[in-house]
Amino acid sequence: MTARLILLAFVLLFASCAPKIKLEVERPPNLNTSGIKRIAVMPFEYPSSKHEKLAQHATKTVTGKIEKMDYFTVVEPAEIERLRRNGESIEKSVDAILVGKLSWPSDWTNEKRWQTKDGKGRVTNHVAWDHRTQISVTYTLISARDESVIGWISRTGSYDDNNSSSRTPSSVSNYKAVDDGLRFLFNDLRPHTVIEKRKFVKDSNAKMKAALARVKAGYHKDALESYLEIYEESKILAAAENAAILHEVLGDVQAAADLMQRAYDNTRDTKAGQTLARLNKILQDKATLESEYKDTPKPEEEQTNE
Repeated sequence: MTARLILLAFVLLFASCAPKIKLEVERPPNLNTSGIKRIAVMPFEYPSSKHEKLAQHATKTVTGKIEKMDYFTVVEPAEIERLRRNGESIEKSVDAILVGKLSWPSDWTNEKRWQTKDGKGRVTNHVAWDHRTQISVTYTLISARDESVIGWISRTGSYDDNNSSSRTPSSVSNYKAVDDGLRFLFNDLRPHTVIEKRKFVKDSNAKMKAALARVKAGYHKDALESYLEIYEESKILAAAENAAILHEVLGDVQAAADLMQRAYDNTRDTKAGQTLARLNKILQDKATLESEYKDTPKPEEEQTNE
């Protein structure tokens, strides 16, 4: 992965409303893994003995996902346990350990009954069940240097089994729910790319309509110049918002943030403030990536965020 933030406009969506554009945005991991290259995944804790195999599945799944990231070296938990038994520092073998826990397993069931008639008027009764299984999946990243908590993630994984012929959930439901709770592990541990949408603001102003037509035609630089001119002339907030989107499309997030700062200072508009906050967050992420993760290789597969 390159050290810089990538903003790539790759699809313009046409609809009856204002067009939307998709951007690829690079983000740092949700947990601070800067400087961490060796991770040990410790066995997941579980609420009762009947969930032991489920916890083993969670541990194996996390270990496999980290190995596939091609970014960390996975250290066997047995090595960490050996060092601790001998009173030795674990820092000699690992940079961080990941400690996981499963809790709150629950099932929700809804019974459905209905009747059908065949051509001769004979009635057949039917019954089926919708099941939803939920499990809380929590994992904490701990520094090997001083065993302080770097950060933690907690998500509720769920699995829906609809129109089941059984009154009870299937045996795989818990496993599917755990997998769902771990689906964003990639984003939590290493830099990743997310897909974000930007929606252009429509306006009845004739010049605004003309600028939007240029956007739809793919003339982004011309449209940007038009929106900037409109904003300077009339201070239409929509012109600034659309110009900021086009600055992003063309790769200049700082210019987008500067423009929205002016617009917010002039209007104190809530939406303008939200846009400014989003742009500042992208700039902050860019600085983090360049300072902490600039040597990170780009993964073969990148995942979208929540």
